[in-house]
Amino acid sequence: GFGQYDPDTGNPHLVQQRALHTSLGVEHRFSDAVQGELTGFHKKLDRMVVSNPAAAFDPAALPYTNEGSGRVYGLEATLRGRWGEQLFGWVAYTYQRSFRRDGYGKPERVFQYDQPHNLTAVATWQWNPRWSVGGRFRLVSGSPYTPVLSSIYDTTSGTWVRVYGPTNSARLAAFHQLDVRLDRTWTYERWKLVAFLDVQNVYNRKNPEGWTYSFDYRQKQVASGLPILPILGVQGEW
Repeated sequence: GFGQYDPDTGNPHLVQQRALHTSLGVEHRFSDAVQGELTGFHKKLDRMVVSNPAAAFDPAALPYTNEGSGRVYGLEATLRGRWGEQLFGWVAYTYQRSFRRDGYGKPERVFQYDQPHNLTAVATWQWNPRWSVGGRFRLVSGSPYTPVLSSIYDTTSGTWVRVYGPTNSARLAAFHQLDVRLDRTWTYERWKLVAFLDVQNVYNRKNPEGWTYSFDYRQKQVASGLPILPILGVQGEW
């Protein structure tokens, strides 16, 4: 951010971060209705801006340096199908890992949003010009987080202080969700009206988004996302 380069609060001598991207992919048509794609990729990162721990006790030390590095690699696969004008669908899967080091000689750790598995399947069936139904299913690895191992009571401030484990060494449970949508279309000479029922999270999955803690951090409870959510609406197109 801008504050990292600020002469008063950061390091004005920071240089631009760098990344080298490489990828290789192939496409194949299995039939008139089905085709697929497969792509492998790799990214090398260096000169990443990281915090300098020495700045906490040495006033002469710069708060930020370019000593960070990282790497990202993975594979993407997509399969698409269309059968006439009525049925269409696709499935996409990505396997990806992302790691970084916060300085020379520091241990490697995963990025904050490292999610190894990401699967999405979408299908739409339009059985006549007026009615169609579609669905989307998603399955994604849980996000990493830094666990709270214990806590210490600070008598000076009268508060409990968290004691953390290694950075991003734990992971939330996987996210998965099914969404379904039903459409009814009225077609006129110059415009079209669509009424729809969109039901998100059909089976009411309580997907974890983080943790909430007790006052002393010794008990925790998962914080989940939205429950089942039906949406009824209309839209016009000219």
